[in-house]
Amino acid sequence: MSYKHVDANRGITWLTAGLELLRRNPGVFAAIALVYALLQGMPVLGLAMIVLAPTLLGGFVYAMREQDQGRHAELGHLFVVFQQPGKIVSTLMLALPGVMAAVVTALLLLFALGGAIVGGVMGVHQVTPGLAVGLGIGTLLFGGIVLALALAVFALLVFAIPRVMFDDSEALAAMRESLSASIANLGALALVAGALFGTTLVAYGLFHAIPYGGAVLSCMVGSAFGVSVMYVAYKDVFGARDPMQSGS
Repeated sequence: MSYKHVDANRGITWLTAGLELLRRNPGVFAAIALVYALLQGMPVLGLAMIVLAPTLLGGFVYAMREQDQGRHAELGHLFVVFQQPGKIVSTLMLALPGVMAAVVTALLLLFALGGAIVGGVMGVHQVTPGLAVGLGIGTLLFGGIVLALALAVFALLVFAIPRVMFDDSEALAAMRESLSASIANLGALALVAGALFGTTLVAYGLFHAIPYGGAVLSCMVGSAFGVSVMYVAYKDVFGARDPMQSGS
């Protein structure tokens, strides 16, 4: 299945269509998002959730399609991949970009911490103007690298997850195709990514005073909105022109 190019303002259609899809069954989608957010927030799971995230998101997007096609989304759909023989291997392979990004980020942090430890051992206690500038540049560089990694992972997976779930695409091929489709539709995806990031920040701002609730609730909002938009964008770019028209 070949992808198509859409105008940048199509991202607005994806956002509104995603909200409309969520409105059809808000209780169930909120429950799915809550379970997903709670699992993501468990420190004991750690790297396991980075590995399992595409698998659970595959179940989440499956629930979106069920609702869109006139059936009913269910909480159990979050784990539907585990009930489909052979699908789990492909979705686990989709975790490779996230794992690699996490490893690079961890190495960068270790490098930064190592520099701080060396500075402490050498007795560098006073923050000079030059050191302050260096720290500022280093912080900006680190933030830029992390942002670039996050955007790369987004581009590799945004279309790959539904392609693996619905079209039985092989994981590596789906990621290559997702990256190409993301570049071809950079304007629309940039608009969507900005809106999703802003929505998540607003949600965190509203709920951050709740102990542990800020992170969980903002993750709920971001994941539910993000997956609904992922689904309608996939339908638009790889399927029907109308992102809310039912189809396989």
